[in-house]
Amino acid sequence: MTCMVNSTALAVRNEAAAAAGNSNFSLVEEIDLVTNGQCGSAEDTGQQKVVVDYGGTLVWTSYEQNLIFSGTFWGSVITALPSMFLIERFSLTRVLQIAIAYYTILTVATPFLATNFGYFAVFIARVAMGLGEGFIVPSNNAIIGNWFPSAEKSTALSIFTLGNQIASAGGSPVVAALCASDLGWQATFYFAGILATIWSIIWFFTATSHPSEAKIMTKKEREYLLTNTMKKINNSKKSSSVPYAKILTSSAFLAQIQCSFSITLIMTLFQLYLPSYFKEVLHLGVIAVSQD
Repeated sequence: MTCMVNSTALAVRNEAAAAAGNSNFSLVEEIDLVTNGQCGSAEDTGQQKVVVDYGGTLVWTSYEQNLIFSGTFWGSVITALPSMFLIERFSLTRVLQIAIAYYTILTVATPFLATNFGYFAVFIARVAMGLGEGFIVPSNNAIIGNWFPSAEKSTALSIFTLGNQIASAGGSPVVAALCASDLGWQATFYFAGILATIWSIIWFFTATSHPSEAKIMTKKEREYLLTNTMKKINNSKKSSSVPYAKILTSSAFLAQIQCSFSITLIMTLFQLYLPSYFKEVLHLGVIAVSQD
């Protein structure tokens, strides 16, 4: 977002609107009044506000940016619970494949939507992305349950969640380099789309929902996994009575809610809002932000 938004144009619009009492003015003419006639870091002379711009082309207010940030969260909330029931009826690997493909298409389409239809179209796309995102974690957890013995599940989950940290640490410099290049902020979405497409191709030909479906595996390994992994219970033998009240009030469930809320809050602050703070308040350049 910090690379997408033209901070110079936004600052000029806000100042001009405050001075005139309305926002009916020519944005292009006002931008030309900025010191040296350039978008970028300007000297703080006491008369001109310091503005750091990363080459963005969109003029979106803080409210509009926050609305876009919230899109995926609204979408994932809608599908988080239904997804757990749907993945039991379909192939886990295919559900995950479709969710990632759906997410990838909307990611690649984001630059087009942003430049041609505005922030609300991007918000709708983000909500739609969240709908697909709601299937990702349940599908992954179910696959881990099928493939890993009980003693190894915690390690598998740690490796799975480690991907978020690796992506954050390794992705920031790449995104910064793309934003600073002639390719512009649009390239970050296309780059993510390329990586997701490569992953999808590899996943399609190699992944299976259960060890019994794997084509490349030794007999000894298959027997070990089938013996030690979670067994699928026959639907006809399932109890029709589920103690939802006890589940929702159990200390383990409440602790999980607290942990999930805390980590989501921290990730939101660090990944979404901290870069904006570095840009708008500390006036750091795009490369400097990626190194912090």
